[in-house]
Amino acid sequence: MNTQTWIIMGAFFLVVLLTQFGRKKFSIRNAIWPFIIAGIIIKLYVKDIPTSGNDMVALGLMIAGGILFGIVILFTVKVEWSEGKAFTIAGIPYLLLWILGLGWRILLANYAEHWNPQGFMKFMITHKLDVDIIAPAFIFFTIAMFVTRTLGIALRLQMSRKKSTSSI
Repeated sequence: MNTQTWIIMGAFFLVVLLTQFGRKKFSIRNAIWPFIIAGIIIKLYVKDIPTSGNDMVALGLMIAGGILFGIVILFTVKVEWSEGKAFTIAGIPYLLLWILGLGWRILLANYAEHWNPQGFMKFMITHKLDVDIIAPAFIFFTIAMFVTRTLGIALRLQMSRKKSTSSI
């Protein structure tokens, strides 16, 4: 893996640690921060997205995978209201899922570069995939996780607020 990949993964993980791990106030700023980081990463690191062969299918599958992973992550987050403010609580299971979500990129890179480069290239050629789809696919996978998590939490907070005001 190159330095660029480590920077991208580190930035995403740092945002998760600083804005989502533990008990955090859920504000517009905290909800938007991951999208700003994602936008910066797309602007800096996603120059061209290959569209030949099955590249767009692979990209779509990675986005769908990110959405599914985001839904799973969402189940590890608690939401609550305290003194009229929204809070999220994300513990170790949440953090471990993020490590898994980001870490499988490391496994793929090692497989492709060190463990079985010929098998990896054979797979890419057989399935008509450009190797340049990998970076954008993982970036969009991660962004889909962020988006799903953020929208899911906003929806859960909205629903929990309605329940708490209707029971009064």
